[in-house]
Order: sequence, then structure tokens, then C-alpha cells
Amino acid sequence: SKNTFCMESLVAISKIAQALKNDLGNHMPTDVLSQMFTAIQLNQQLINSLQSLASNVPSLLPSIQDRLLDNLRNLLLNHKQRTQKKTEFTQQSDPNEVIVLALTTLGTFDFEAHSLSEFVRDYVAYLI
Repeated sequence: SKNTFCMESLVAISKIAQALKNDLGNHMPTDVLSQMFTAIQLNQQLINSLQSLASNVPSLLPSIQDRLLDNLRNLLLNHKQRTQKKTEFTQQSDPNEVIVLALTTLGTFDFEAHSLSEFVRDYVAYLI
């Protein structure tokens, strides 16, 4: 399937980014980032790979930031709606672990080009 993206490929992408640096940006298919976000649920290995890509291939940083914020927004909004409706979570992983990872990512990933105050107000403040 086109949406299949194995976890081992994240490690490979990170190592390739470390080796090729900026040259990777010129040779990486444009749909790789899309596949990473659509085929893999948020997890630490994905975050590590995105951090490696962002630091080694700075030209990819804006796209990674935008896609990651969209992913985090959707995850937090889904959690907020389910919490308010008190419905069951269907994710295989513990929803609290995913929320902790999302919040940790917000605090540690390079989002310097983005103002996160509205994001926090709209999608995170309900957790307090």
C-alpha cells in the first residue's frame, strides 16, 4: 500500500539526513514527509526522525513545523472532544502517553518561526 511506512525507514531517513545534510533536500521526493505524517501515528521515533531532518536539512524545517503542528492540533483537538464527550478512545496506545508526547514535542521541537500562544490557548489550555 502507498500509505505503508515502516518504522525502520525513520531511522534510515535520519541517518541519510545526517550524512547528506542539505543535499538531501534536493533529492528527497516531496511526498516523503506527507507519508511520514499520514502513515505513522505520533511516536518518539517519528519525532526523532523529524528533528534530525529539520536540523540537518534546514530547508525542510518550515514544512516539518507546519505539518507537525497540524498533526499535534488534530491529536489534541480529538482528545479534547473525546474528553468533553467522555467517549472511549479507539487508539491502540494509551491516550495519555500520546498527549504527553504531543506536549513534550510542543515544548522541545524547534517551532521558533511560529507563535504558539494561540495554539496553546485553543488546544492545550483545557488540560490544565
